Amino acid sequence: MTSRPPRWVGVTGLVIGLGLASAPALFQMYDRAPAGGDMMVEFEPYMTQQKVDTFNGYMDTIGAAVAEIGTLRQEMVADGTLTAEQFDTQYSIAMQLANQWSAIDEDMGDLLARMDRNLDNYDAVNSLPSFDLFPFFFVIPGGLMAMAGFWLLLPKRGGKGAATWALLLLGIGMVLAPVAFQMFTRAPKGAEMIDDFRPMMTV
Repeated sequence: MTSRPPRWVGVTGLVIGLGLASAPALFQMYDRAPAGGDMMVEFEPYMTQQKVDTFNGYMDTIGAAVAEIGTLRQEMVADGTLTAEQFDTQYSIAMQLANQWSAIDEDMGDLLARMDRNLDNYDAVNSLPSFDLFPFFFVIPGGLMAMAGFWLLLPKRGGKGAATWALLLLGIGMVLAPVAFQMFTRAPKGAEMIDDFRPMMTV
């Protein structure tokens, strides 16, 4: 006759299992995880070195055009073609761009710099499993652990050995899963990326 596992094994499995299964609801993962996945999808077309370089090229081209506006204004005023006021009126749209360019260039330059330094971070996070599945990485093993722990607590029931092994294997799986998905290195990169973009994500 096989010996009955200690009661604490069942209690531990039940408590940990219920905690894992309820964690997604407590941390609002059913809403937040898919939202994170949507954000990654929306970022994907822009988070490439080619795209960042292209945008930087656009900024350089516009910056050169703005500098040319200033040079042209000085030359036309100097040779008496137009007064400064006449130039500003006749080329009002160009002057609006020239006057606002410094702030635009600073903001866009900052954004592009953040994008550039987070390309590797984005790739690391984007390599993780689908964000939609994250809650179920807790719910499914947690539910199974809770059921195994509950089964061990029932009196005069068979299958105690199988339930004990199930708890052990589920526990090992929960420990190894983050290693298998490289979450210990990829998840912090995601947090670093979000922190870097946070100042830009304001209404």
